[in-house]
Formats: sequence, C-alpha cells, structure tokens
Amino acid sequence: MQRIIKCTVSGEYIRGSGVVAGAAGSHDDVVLELTFKDVWLGTTKTAFWHDARGENPVAQVLTLAMMEGYSEGEYEIYRLPIPAEAKAFDGEAKLTLRGVIIDDGIEAQASVSADAFFEILPGSVPDEFKELMEVSPSAAEQLQEEIEGIKDGITKAVSNSAQALDLSEKNASDIEVLKQSGGGKGEAGEDGFSPIAKVTQTSSGATITITDKTGTTTATVTNGKDGANGKNGADGVNGKDGEDGKDGKDGRGIKSIARTSGNGSAGTTDTYTITYTDNTTSTFTVYNGANGKTPVKGTDYFTTADINEIVNAVYVKIADGNEVAY
Repeated sequence: MQRIIKCTVSGEYIRGSGVVAGAAGSHDDVVLELTFKDVWLGTTKTAFWHDARGENPVAQVLTLAMMEGYSEGEYEIYRLPIPAEAKAFDGEAKLTLRGVIIDDGIEAQASVSADAFFEILPGSVPDEFKELMEVSPSAAEQLQEEIEGIKDGITKAVSNSAQALDLSEKNASDIEVLKQSGGGKGEAGEDGFSPIAKVTQTSSGATITITDKTGTTTATVTNGKDGANGKNGADGVNGKDGEDGKDGKDGRGIKSIARTSGNGSAGTTDTYTITYTDNTTSTFTVYNGANGKTPVKGTDYFTTADINEIVNAVYVKIADGNEVAY
C-alpha cells in the first residue's frame, strides 16, 4: 500500500514537507498529494528531483492523468509518485516545483517556483537487484504519453482542417478563373472553419472537446489505476517519550490501634481493633500471661550458710603459690 504525504503549494512555499519519504533504495511506495493554489493555477507544472548527494536528476511533468481534483479558481490537486532516483541515498532529497505560462506552445514566462526537502532513511538494496529498480521516464516521454492519449481527436481535427483548406483553395481558384474569363460574379464560397479544442478537467481525469466543420467530437481521459502495493519500508525511528502518567490512588495506611474488649487481667484474652486510612478495620487477640513469682530467700535460692560451705570447699581445692593447703 502506498503512503500518501499531503502538501500544499502556495506562492513560493511547500507546506507539509520535511517528513520521512521512505528508505534508500525503495520506490513506488510513497506519493505526494500536492494541492496547488493562487499563482500556480493554470500553469504547466514540472517537478525536478535530486537525491541526497545532489545527483540522479529527474524531471516529472504533472499531467492530466495525475490530477485528483480541482475547483476552478481555488485549487488543483495532483498525485506525484516519488521516483526511485530521488531515494538512491539516505539523507535529504530535494524537490523543486516550477510552474510556467505557455503561450502558443512556447514558454512565455516563469510563473513561480518552490523548493522542499524530504528525509530518506538509511536502507540497502543488493547489487543484483539494483538493475531491476524502476527508471523514471524523461519529461519528453511523459509528454508523449499524454499526447498519445488525445492523438486520435487531434488527428481528426487536423484532417477536417485540411479538407476545409482544400475547399477554400478550390473556391479561390474558381473565382480567379471566372475573373480571367470575364464571367459574372460567382456564388459565395463556404465559410472556412478553424477547429476549436477545449480541455475540461474533471475529478476523474479530463474531457477533451474538439469542434470542427462536421460537428463536435468528445474524448474522455481518465486517471490511471493505482499501482501494485510496494514492499514494506524500513522500521521508522523511535518516537518521543510519552507524557508522565497520572498520580496513582493513595495507599492504605493505619489510622489507629485500640483495645476493644478485655481488661488486661492475667490469664485472659484481649481483642484489639486496627482502623485503616480508608476506614476499613481488622482485629487481632492478645493473651495476658499470669504474673511471675518472686523467689523466697532460703527457699528459692541459697542461704548464707550454704554459700560459706561452698566457698570453704573451693578453698580446700585451691593451692597457694607454695603448694600449701589453706
């Protein structure tokens, strides 16, 4: 499927350019939709391309077959495929649009021109396939293709004009003979008739109307069908970081802990209630143990007599420095 880049051409500016137009080595995958306004209306338009190295120049005449629509005095819309030569290398491919006024088949004056650049991403094509890449026809070949489409109507008009000229010459010859022979005034000859050709642009192409002595001949030129879908292009560059997300909801904390049953007496169980910041609650229990017992002297621990007896027993076992018993 071809990608369409929409641009508006007004005065010396091309709005909508500067975007990515494919990868190096690709072709038939990107089309420019050019909407011409103001001074461009009614001009003969030509697109000139150069690749990122300023090489491989290509000229494209914007023909009736490329026209997508128009509104008289307001705009003209053309679809222009980006040629393979313009995407031979990565970098910035340059487009120059030139509109001229044609008078009697001769360029009368340059009307306006505008420049734009399109980014070509890195890409590679194997050498064995490079010779298969489409080569854009020359400007002369493009014009010839459009001429061939209306040649039959033009040929018929020229033939009718030749017949009218022969008849006029014959009438003139007859009149001259009558003058020389002294004859009377002859009948008036038939009026000559110059063919009139008119091209009317339509949303689907153009209608060519040729009016001559024998009547009016109409030919319709329709836009060509869309070409086959091109291959997928290379992956695009990573996009910019997204915006920061919204703050999350507040977490649940503990508001208070209180004993809600029991009195702390030994051997009993108390219940405690936890209240959270979202006003929910939960409970837990605590068993109260009995008080500890205070030891009684002489009952729960040694008396003084016991301690003296232990000390004396220890002295008996310990010798002094002279190994004399105490």
